[in-house]
Amino acid sequence: MATVTIAGFTFDETDLVTDGSIIDGASRTLFFGSGLQSPELLDNTVGSLVGGSNGQSIALGNLFNRSTIELTWDTGLGPVNQAGDDFVVFENGFARAPEDYAVAVRSSTTGEFTPFRYEFFDSYDETAVNGPADGTGLFATAFDLSDFGLAAGDAIDAIRIVSLLNTDTVDSADGQGVVNFNETHHTNLLGDLFDRPLSIGKSDPDITLVAGLNGGGVRSRLQLFDADNNLVGGFSSIQAAVDATADGYTLLAAAGTYNEDVTLDKSLTLIGANFGLAGNDAARGAESILEGSFTLADDDISILGFEFTNDTAAIRGGSDSSVNFNNITIAFNDFVGLSNNNQTFITNGFGTGGGIAGGANWSITDNSFEGITGNDASIMRIDNVDGLLIADNVAVHDDAAALGRRGIQIDNSQNVEVIGNVVDLGVTDFSDEAAAFTAARYNLQLSLDVDGSASSTANVTIADNTFSGAYDGIVTLDDRDLSAVDIVDNSFSQAFYGIRLAAAEGTPAQGTQSDIEISGNRFDAIAAAAVAFDHRQPTEAFADIVVENNTFSGEFAGVTHISGDQRSLAGTNTFEGSDGNDNLLGGTDDDTLFGFGGNDLLDGGAGNNTAVGGDGIDTFGLFDGAGLTTVLDFDPAVDKLTNATFFDVILAQGTGVEVRNTFVLNATSFDAMAKLLLTDAVDITAANFV
Repeated sequence: MATVTIAGFTFDETDLVTDGSIIDGASRTLFFGSGLQSPELLDNTVGSLVGGSNGQSIALGNLFNRSTIELTWDTGLGPVNQAGDDFVVFENGFARAPEDYAVAVRSSTTGEFTPFRYEFFDSYDETAVNGPADGTGLFATAFDLSDFGLAAGDAIDAIRIVSLLNTDTVDSADGQGVVNFNETHHTNLLGDLFDRPLSIGKSDPDITLVAGLNGGGVRSRLQLFDADNNLVGGFSSIQAAVDATADGYTLLAAAGTYNEDVTLDKSLTLIGANFGLAGNDAARGAESILEGSFTLADDDISILGFEFTNDTAAIRGGSDSSVNFNNITIAFNDFVGLSNNNQTFITNGFGTGGGIAGGANWSITDNSFEGITGNDASIMRIDNVDGLLIADNVAVHDDAAALGRRGIQIDNSQNVEVIGNVVDLGVTDFSDEAAAFTAARYNLQLSLDVDGSASSTANVTIADNTFSGAYDGIVTLDDRDLSAVDIVDNSFSQAFYGIRLAAAEGTPAQGTQSDIEISGNRFDAIAAAAVAFDHRQPTEAFADIVVENNTFSGEFAGVTHISGDQRSLAGTNTFEGSDGNDNLLGGTDDDTLFGFGGNDLLDGGAGNNTAVGGDGIDTFGLFDGAGLTTVLDFDPAVDKLTNATFFDVILAQGTGVEVRNTFVLNATSFDAMAKLLLTDAVDITAANFV
């Protein structure tokens, strides 16, 4: 006969028990009303085998009386202890109301029965009995012979099933295990372990079918459950299951390989074999592998616990660039292979999703990414999402043969959190700047494309990440405004620039990058500078930037400015450098510049600025205009002044409370440009000007 699938378990007639008898106690056979929905099985029901009428189950015992039946297989056809579940018992009942029984098995070798064992049911099939949606169906409980103490390869030829009383207990705190039969009341009731007392309706299980699972059939790999956790059925492909889905359903995908491209056009949850384990967790077992892609086509979709390998994107935001979706969760997945050029594992953009109207509430967490072999390929690109969490992912994109390696790209998104990720692009040699840039561009990029998107990137927190092996650890582009960005408590190593703001050539649509805090970060093995401001024309604009309290391992610049002489810098800024040679530049308002060690340039520009050079030979800029720069530690023996010559200024010793300070005045206007604390004017000579 053909195979039959009930409650997600597949078997044929040769797998079913063939005889049965009542060992002790009372029982009664029950008709199914409109009947079992697999008519070819009517003669194989337990009621038929024990009671003589087909199409029946058998109700064992009641609240006060125990009943036991024995069921046997034909010689040589009983289940064998193999990997996984070995036989299944089906019990008829109302939805969400399974009845309680225990099972013992007889070894074909010893002829002895094992102790009785109780287990929770595995799945429920409302379509198996009396038709769908009538409130009754079959509960399936699958058993592994190893749990009865049988060795691998041992076979059984019979089982016994006994009804349970509300005084019975089990030997395990999780409510499953060997049963202790108690005829008098016991404080540790079996019912108590289930958080509910047993009732009359739960003490007469209606045993319907019993089948082995390692003869002719196996459990369906794909099981679809409705919003009430009732089994809808088993399926041969993910797409077929999705097509049968209604909103709120859950699809369980067992370990195995699924070679298909799937369109997810329903709100559903897809759960693979390693749900709950991070993508790089060594405890992960056999994987649910998708060799293909998931394309989003609805809101409220979760993709959990899979392995992905594909030549193009594994998860796509939509069929084209006009769509975008809300409430998307991608977690506990292992992305292991991406082979084509210009591709990315997860994309909501690049013509697949990321529509300019914007999506909302995306969460991408606890995934692993590796095995990217194409050129100009990325880990992920997410466009136009309001409410984006990227957290606790591990990404290694270090194939030296793949050029143009890129990490995470976020474009025109708001309320973004990038937290606790590890991203390594593999570069360790930065002696050739161009070669490093060609090999690996960035770990994280904040893009601001002028593409019609409703909003630019704003309200971003980047914290507790580890970035390494790229030309830029973090890079921002410059086509639109970027605001409210906190870059805190991250680790940067093996990079040309740790953080580079407003990179690439400016454009006529240039925006302003403002309200940015860079603090508490750790920088190690940086080739050029920990933090760089790129001022290439048309002039990029910055305002209200804070760079402070960072830790530097090595003598490289803490802060530098690219094409700083054409900078546009407004607001109140704070720049703290490193023990390397820093380039600390202020703007039009009041700025604070700290050089620490190294030979630093500190040029506050306009406004009332404060500058501290620290150790080394430092050069302080003079500005002829509104404001005054106060230098806290000018040393005439080594430090320098710039933007004017010795003959352009007047060096005046202060009087009164300023007697210990030197003022540098414009020789024509007599406006004060700088105040050098604790400095004698006579100690400053033409040699101090550069």
